[in-house]
Amino acid sequence: MNWISGLIFKGTVIGLAAALLPAATGSLGSVLTIERAGQRTSVPVIERNGERLVPLVMGMKAALGDTVRIETRLPYVTLSRDGRSLKLAAGLNPALRQGRSAVWLPDPVRLVGGLPSVTPRSLVRVLAELGVTSSWVVPHKHLKLLRTATNTSAAKPFHIVLDPGHGGADCGARGRSRMCEKSVTLDLALRIARQLRSKGIKVTMTRERDTYVSLQKRVHITRAAKADLFVSIHVNSARDRSARGIETYVYGHRALRSAHAATVRRENAEAPYLEIILSDLEQRQYHNASVRVAGAIEESMVRRLNLIGRAEKRVFEAPFYVLAQAQRPAVLVEVGFISNSREEKKLRSTRYRQQLAESITAGLLAARTAT
Repeated sequence: MNWISGLIFKGTVIGLAAALLPAATGSLGSVLTIERAGQRTSVPVIERNGERLVPLVMGMKAALGDTVRIETRLPYVTLSRDGRSLKLAAGLNPALRQGRSAVWLPDPVRLVGGLPSVTPRSLVRVLAELGVTSSWVVPHKHLKLLRTATNTSAAKPFHIVLDPGHGGADCGARGRSRMCEKSVTLDLALRIARQLRSKGIKVTMTRERDTYVSLQKRVHITRAAKADLFVSIHVNSARDRSARGIETYVYGHRALRSAHAATVRRENAEAPYLEIILSDLEQRQYHNASVRVAGAIEESMVRRLNLIGRAEKRVFEAPFYVLAQAQRPAVLVEVGFISNSREEKKLRSTRYRQQLAESITAGLLAARTAT
């Protein structure tokens, strides 16, 4: 399928490409302008089923030219550049890095007339995985490629805020044996903090003992720390006592009318909803990075502990206050259901908590390595 690269000229979309793609189901909605080293190339954007999609090969060639190697054996596309490799599959969010670890795209790869295609925000994530940073000049319409960021990790340690949910008078969810969510989240966060610090990562805790910390105070601590990442640890609960498994969340509104609305209401009990709405546009700029981290954590927990990922290989979106207000990549992890008697028993085990902490740490380290 490398013939596609021949359809693109500098600054224009050749007529044949623009004519062929709409006929392959979907309509030609607009173009995506990709700017590299002062030169601009326009790539067709196809609108189909409410999604705006960019043909993957065209987008890669426009962005990276001959520096990227593309191998297509549908439903797979493998992209290679400067020793980095990424294998994508049609219909899936997760892609495979060299070494077989997973990276999560914001939206799944689609097939449009047999051409693998991605949303603009997934295109940005793919470019980042291949070592190319970028910035939107006009959101989802004009993308400017930047130089690869200099690695400053030696001068400035990576910094994570760990947020153990609830505390003090706020028990959080309560199990049948009366165990409180607050004790599990604090124990897990302290274990994760020790492991991260042993790897040279700076950690700030929103609480380090059984004290009540308001949601607004947690946000204040996070912003004051000027950290690179915010991770909130929680334990789930449901009326259905059979509910089990883990869930990872990033900021968004897809859970407003879903089965997860009860979880959102519980965790946002004291939150001023207007502040969530006002933070919407600002926090969305961190969506791709948040999805990548949440996906790495979930993949690690599922693989290492054989747990059930309730998102079925994708992360959830929900308007949690602490995620909306974080002003940086932010994820919330629900490590199990305290309302399920079997999972509550496991969460009581110090050995199991250590395993949980190790799996979450491994996911965080994998996500950090890929930045």
